[in-house]
Amino acid sequence: MKNKKRIIQINKPVYEEVVLKSTEPYFLMFGADWDHYSLYLYDDIKWYVEKFEGMINFGIVDIEIYRELFTEFEITTIPTMLILEDGKEYCRTEGYIGRMVLEKMMYDFFGYLHYTPMYEETIPKRRIF
Repeated sequence: MKNKKRIIQINKPVYEEVVLKSTEPYFLMFGADWDHYSLYLYDDIKWYVEKFEGMINFGIVDIEIYRELFTEFEITTIPTMLILEDGKEYCRTEGYIGRMVLEKMMYDFFGYLHYTPMYEETIPKRRIF
């Protein structure tokens, strides 16, 4: 049976020991359990975990659990999504975004020049520079 990737809850030890030392990029969603937009995005992100398996890791940062990371990244709006590469912010989007914008963010990160989500089913196995 294939190992399923999952979305991990980010706290201080996980961030310092896993995220910062990862060789794969990380997609982080900063949100809160009580924010309905964060919950909507969480459902969308679950779909992308399988689609981008082996290419990027996914994590959730809850404001009630790890407020210091919100301060470190200067997060002022929830939900906020970041892609980290080598521990540094690559891109960010703030507020609720639909699945199409979230997918475009991922495709842009992986170097797609032409974005057609209705017809494009393949994803490059490595980033194009």
